[in-house]
Amino acid sequence: MDKTYRFCVDYRHLNQVSERDAYPLPYVNNTLDKLRDAKFLSSLDIRSAYWQIPIAEQSRQYTAFTVLNRSLFQFRRMPFGLHNAPATWQRFIDHVLGPELERFVFVYIDDTHGIEEHDPEQLMERSAKFSQLYRDIKSRLQVAYERAKARYDTRHRREDFVPNQLVWRKNFALSDAAQFYTAKLADKFVGRFMIHQRTSSDTYELKTCDGEILPGTWHPSHLKAQPPAD
Repeated sequence: MDKTYRFCVDYRHLNQVSERDAYPLPYVNNTLDKLRDAKFLSSLDIRSAYWQIPIAEQSRQYTAFTVLNRSLFQFRRMPFGLHNAPATWQRFIDHVLGPELERFVFVYIDDTHGIEEHDPEQLMERSAKFSQLYRDIKSRLQVAYERAKARYDTRHRREDFVPNQLVWRKNFALSDAAQFYTAKLADKFVGRFMIHQRTSSDTYELKTCDGEILPGTWHPSHLKAQPPAD
């Protein structure tokens, strides 16, 4: 093990009051039985296994934690420390691999091991299963990409502005930590202002409607076009 820091949240109080998931973890004896005739053993450690599991939005509040001199944080992905995390992951990976690989692949949490007996039939079955897994993952990644692209196109598209165009700028007046909890009550954008000029590919100078140039530059994500009058 290296000497890097490991982030950990104490969920003992949450674990005491939350219902336990009874999904079983693999038995050691069953695993040893599968190894009896194995000639070779291949292993795969899944990267960031728990963090592959999203947490339902209504449940994220239960994972909340604080950091000294910072605000409140919540997990969007399943963290370590929850007593149901091992069972949740085990159910997921068992479903992904399916019964077709059960004879020559066994998984304990994020450690996946394959058994090799030089059986041509097993090799064909394994090859077919992993090919299907590859196609499924590729298909889901494509769907996720299209979904992310659509979200980008509809909500986070970077606008291009032209000189003298009317815009609003983002309100940073309540960014002070002492006023953090009242920030939601403030206007998100204030204005009106006009585009003075583009200073780079990602920044603009603003001016008031009277022609006074504002100090500093503004990123397009901090600007919103003034809608045309009806």
